[in-house]
Amino acid sequence: MKKIAGGGSLIFGVDTAMNLHDGNDLGTSVMKAGVTTAMSASNPGLYFGLTAASMAGEGYWALQNFKYQKKQWWNAQYAYNNEVGGNYVDTQRAQTMRQAAVQAIQGSKMNARSALGGEAKILNPYSQRRY
Repeated sequence: MKKIAGGGSLIFGVDTAMNLHDGNDLGTSVMKAGVTTAMSASNPGLYFGLTAASMAGEGYWALQNFKYQKKQWWNAQYAYNNEVGGNYVDTQRAQTMRQAAVQAIQGSKMNARSALGGEAKILNPYSQRRY
């Protein structure tokens, strides 16, 4: 019986210390640790199941967060090479200016290759490669 009581008090003490470390005050930490210790002593199977389920949920969330951060890093480093225009963000203002420029070129009968070639070079994802 002493071993069981000693184990319970150890769990109670560790749980209280962890609650204090998480930012709870002493009264709240003692109450939470008391409920946890009573549940673990009265129904260890349910306590283990709830604890394991909580840890599994946190592990799944951490895995999803890792995958998301990895994908964001990959996109920031390399994925712009697979998109037309690289990482150029088109806006309504830029589209309006391009449309006005094309109309001016058509109206002046200017050689359109040199004028439109500059814009194609800007939007070309391979014009500024990073190796």
